[in-house]
Amino acid sequence: MAETIPESPPPTADASHGPLLVIAGMSRGGTTWTGKCLNEHSQAAVFGESLFWGRRYLPPRSGGRYSPEETAMVLDSLRNGFKHFVGDGPGHLKKVTFEHGGEIIETVARQLPPRPTPYEVFVTYGREIARREGKATFVEKTPHSVLWIDRIIAQAPDLRMLVLVRNPYDFMLSYKHQGDRKPADVRQAFQEVYHPFGCAMVWRGYARAALKARDVYPKETLLISFEQLTAPDSGAVEQLQRFFGLPIEPIEKLVPTDNTSFPGGARPELSAVDLFWMNLIARRWISTLGYQRRKTPFAPLGVLWSLATLVPWAWRSYRYVASTRRDSTLKYLLNWVRPRIGRTHG
Repeated sequence: MAETIPESPPPTADASHGPLLVIAGMSRGGTTWTGKCLNEHSQAAVFGESLFWGRRYLPPRSGGRYSPEETAMVLDSLRNGFKHFVGDGPGHLKKVTFEHGGEIIETVARQLPPRPTPYEVFVTYGREIARREGKATFVEKTPHSVLWIDRIIAQAPDLRMLVLVRNPYDFMLSYKHQGDRKPADVRQAFQEVYHPFGCAMVWRGYARAALKARDVYPKETLLISFEQLTAPDSGAVEQLQRFFGLPIEPIEKLVPTDNTSFPGGARPELSAVDLFWMNLIARRWISTLGYQRRKTPFAPLGVLWSLATLVPWAWRSYRYVASTRRDSTLKYLLNWVRPRIGRTHG
């Protein structure tokens, strides 16, 4: 017999539930594993990647509140906003599955006021996930949320954001091979949007945003490296729980460390061209984050070929990003190049 979900509480879309808890920072940087650990906490339910505050953000057209049509669009984009934590085994949601997506949206829609703010939509959705999981609070995981921390704080001043960073070369290796275990068509799509220049730009964008967020919002952010987080007895997971206001529980012992790019353990090497672009683009930020730069091999022909493929790659990538955006694609991309944290709430 299916487990009965308790009836929804009366509408409370003002959602004064405490700090808004967010896991952000570098993709391929431990954000999913951290979310899985927190899903094993007795008080936290983790969902993501909703992309709510970044790539899928829909700016309200009038007075900071959504019209009924906008509300419907935003809710539809959240239908599977918990997808990265659906599954079996440690760290996954225990009661929420893909089959619940529609009824979750219907429940949230009933609780919202006629013209909700983005914050009201987001928090009401998160609270519904937590309620179904029988947890006291929720945590959302979307790596690029760190780039939009101004936007989030403008609506949720009581924010607690974990910002994860990772060694640039390990990031690049994982990023380059993230599609290797996918079906052939998906693997081909990943290969078409990979270029070492673009990967280096992504890492640098994350690095700049992480440091800027820490400097501008020191009380609202906690910057931890992937290496600290996964090191035995480092205390980083306990530090995170204290930062999120959660009782300390040995959650990291309940979830095996993810190795989603290389589950078999065998790791390829970065090419000379990969190292060239990472060192060229991110040289300053590698040192600023405390990482050691690797030697750049001599590979002039490979670099020239990568230059020749740069323009077609950029066009394919732009078209892909544009197909997933709700507002200005150019503004989104410029925020990666030079994060405007502390300057704008847009």
